[in-house]
Amino acid sequence: MKNTNKKGFTIVELVIVIAVIAILAAVLIPTFVGLVNKANLSADKVAINTMNKYLASEECETVADAIKILDAKGLTLKDYKPLTKDHYFYFVDGKIILADKNNVVVFPEGSTAEGQWMSLSGEVPMDANYTVENGETTITSGAQLVHLMDTVANGGLAAENALTVKLDGNIDLKGSAVNFGKVTKNITIDGSNATLSGLRADSNAFVSTHEGADKAYGFSLFGSIDSGKTVVVKDLNLSNVVIEDTADGQSGMAGLIAGGVYGNLEVTNVTIDNCTVAGADKVGSIVGYVSGSVKLNNVKVTNTKVSGAAFVAKAIGYKTNAGTVVIENSTFDVEVSINEAKWADVWSDAKIEDQYTHTNGNTYLPYASNTTLFPLLTKDNYWIGAVPEESEKVTINGVEYAVRVSAN
Repeated sequence: MKNTNKKGFTIVELVIVIAVIAILAAVLIPTFVGLVNKANLSADKVAINTMNKYLASEECETVADAIKILDAKGLTLKDYKPLTKDHYFYFVDGKIILADKNNVVVFPEGSTAEGQWMSLSGEVPMDANYTVENGETTITSGAQLVHLMDTVANGGLAAENALTVKLDGNIDLKGSAVNFGKVTKNITIDGSNATLSGLRADSNAFVSTHEGADKAYGFSLFGSIDSGKTVVVKDLNLSNVVIEDTADGQSGMAGLIAGGVYGNLEVTNVTIDNCTVAGADKVGSIVGYVSGSVKLNNVKVTNTKVSGAAFVAKAIGYKTNAGTVVIENSTFDVEVSINEAKWADVWSDAKIEDQYTHTNGNTYLPYASNTTLFPLLTKDNYWIGAVPEESEKVTINGVEYAVRVSAN
């Protein structure tokens, strides 16, 4: 008869084995995680050295310039997000740095990183430690404002019919590509004379808010303002803002405050300095497109560049005949120009060298699909209306065109 009595592990033995495994895990897992973190950090340092090498050979003033240069070298959006957890690549003073979530520079070591930080990926730390009571909130940091804008843009605070945002001190968004999106409630931004800096509007980002399915719209602090809704921006200093969609050459309706205004916008006691707005169709330093109402009072814009391929103006890109614009006690020291990069995307059947400057100071394009000169650029504060006025005929390269007169 066979002996079937088989001896197994006792409870004590199993407990000892488990204890040994736990001890080994406690020792080895942190070591393994540490090795992974070191490898990721090493890879991020190599990435920074490579990106800075590319940027050093090109003229690079803004984060949008940097991204276009890096894209041309074969980098993509995924390359702009570090492998190291809770770290961010920032563009500052023509170079890329790596910083942690507490804004401590990790690499290059010893870098002072003075100047405006702009996130390459559009991601920055968020902070939900603020409260909204009776439609009012006080913001004390850029991380808080980014979280609030992201919440509003994604349909949060739906129960609030109106929202008042008060800034307590200067707010640096550090290149966040999040804005308020399409405004469907009344919103007031009370800057309390503080400075809001570092906003970036670009769909070429891991986190961004803009409008439009087939064509990008609404690049600004507010994507667009819905009909019947009012946005008030007052007592605010705006600086170091870059509005440019590096992913879509046909991005339209670009401005620093709002992309499109279908409702009402009131801007009072606001200064804007050292900002860039680059779009394609309907571009201005304040608003891209107006079919509602815009009131600007005591607005001062300095050292700001605005460029595009059509309907480009100092303050407001384009105002429909139904729209109303009132500008009082305001000055716009704005450099307006044709953006040749955007031009190539928009005007596939036209040549930039054929642009025509009218005696009224406006620049037009002889558009090949018809015989009307298409409005491009005005030195005035905004373009008006959409009804062509054949005040004269112009012959360009043997083709006769009617001048479409639209001016302030």
